Amino acid sequence: MMAPKSALTERARRVRHPAGSLLAAALWLHALGALRYPWEKVAFHASWLRGSLDLAALLLLGGLAGLRWGRGAALGHILAVLLLLVPIFRFAVTVMPVFYGKELDVYNDIAMFPGLVHLLLHRHGLFVQAGLVLGTLAVSAGVYYATYRAWRRVLASVVAGSRRSRRGVFTVLAVFLLVGSFDLARDNESPLATAFLADDIGRAAVSIATSWREYNEYDRELEEARRRLDDVPTDLARLEGADVYVLFIESYGRCIFRDPERRSQLEQWSVDWLELLEAHGYSIRTAFAFPSVRGGNSSLAHAEFLSGVRTATRRTFDRLLASDLRSLPLFFREAGYRTISVQPAMPRAWEAGSFFGFDVDVFQPQLPYEGLDYHWGRMPDQYA
Repeated sequence: MMAPKSALTERARRVRHPAGSLLAAALWLHALGALRYPWEKVAFHASWLRGSLDLAALLLLGGLAGLRWGRGAALGHILAVLLLLVPIFRFAVTVMPVFYGKELDVYNDIAMFPGLVHLLLHRHGLFVQAGLVLGTLAVSAGVYYATYRAWRRVLASVVAGSRRSRRGVFTVLAVFLLVGSFDLARDNESPLATAFLADDIGRAAVSIATSWREYNEYDRELEEARRRLDDVPTDLARLEGADVYVLFIESYGRCIFRDPERRSQLEQWSVDWLELLEAHGYSIRTAFAFPSVRGGNSSLAHAEFLSGVRTATRRTFDRLLASDLRSLPLFFREAGYRTISVQPAMPRAWEAGSFFGFDVDVFQPQLPYEGLDYHWGRMPDQYA
């Protein structure tokens, strides 16, 4: 006796898509939405017990789109890309305040990504670097493919269900989104749901808009800097021809002064050093500088010091280089000095160096260092 065709079709569907594969797909998607990093103050089990607003929103929109246009491969790829943006963007949003002491600035921080790659790989040989890059690409491709297949499996279950079951799934997702969003708006630590990525994306959009506004207003700041230079003497006559050395000790020096024990020790050393240097004809002045950037972007802080104008973003930095503002090294050159820039952490010639007008630029390749390779900059500044 033959079974009805509809029954055979349903049985075949169950064979092709067993319940175990649906559970595995759902857990994979949930893991991506609930992923938390070690530096976040969230217990691992707590994040797994909460639902992801991002995943719920994508599942609701994906299910509706699948009903309207079909659950084809294109929809699976779109949802995979969007869901993978959640842990990627969350990494960027959370790592910056913890390790760099600042909020994510999308435009500036993305421009720093090549420097991060260099920092991680420069100690290894060419073949090891190639292997690490290829391995990272292979793992990324595997994660993407698993996410794509998981979405196809979950959407197949949602779309192929009865009208009543679909209505129930969509209702639960909509209620969870409403309640979870309200709970997060009331308290950042919700026991029900994990954070909504749209909030982080909104803050990133505000930072991008702010950087554009600063760029558009930068011409006025450049003009004010020119007027200030016109009002101060620039012949450097009070130096009486003395040699001038400017040494940047970035945030490390300031951090030492925050520790009372280390500060007292450093202050005593400084007195001894000062006496020794003065005995050899040096006069020393130190001060804390507070540039408008922090957590990387040293080139912007140096540009701010040498130009006398606030340089808070990559956009304003590019605008500064295109301007006719005269920098500090140019005034020294006009006063008869030979100006030299030494940058031991710069692995190649700095394309912006021509704006500042040093007579000689010394970068890492020009320094014959053969000692231990350090993670940050290869050689210690003391060697340079």
